[in-house]
Amino acid sequence: MLPAILLIAGGIFVLLIGLAVASPNAPLSYLSVYVGPIGIVLGGLVVAAPGLRRAIGVVAVLLAVLSLPYGYGGLLVGAFLLGFGGVLAYLWSPVPPGRGADRKARAARSHD
Repeated sequence: MLPAILLIAGGIFVLLIGLAVASPNAPLSYLSVYVGPIGIVLGGLVVAAPGLRRAIGVVAVLLAVLSLPYGYGGLLVGAFLLGFGGVLAYLWSPVPPGRGADRKARAARSHD
């Protein structure tokens, strides 16, 4: 769940700062306006499709690097959140059903 939160927060930072610094004279400055919503969608996809978490993580890290020159990566905060969320999404492994219950039962038995 933490990777999704970081990806969504990073996407919001990149989007808001990108809107603030976008200039009509520099068309590439609007690139961060597109990177932000993609980061938000990737955060939702990590939760909705955990099987794609590795691909989502790689794309999120690439988006974080891409957001740096355009819109300053959400004042570096958005780029950091997108990058760190992407790394966590890549490394995250969902707990199979029933595994969490087994751990709780063993912990309860060990306290008796």
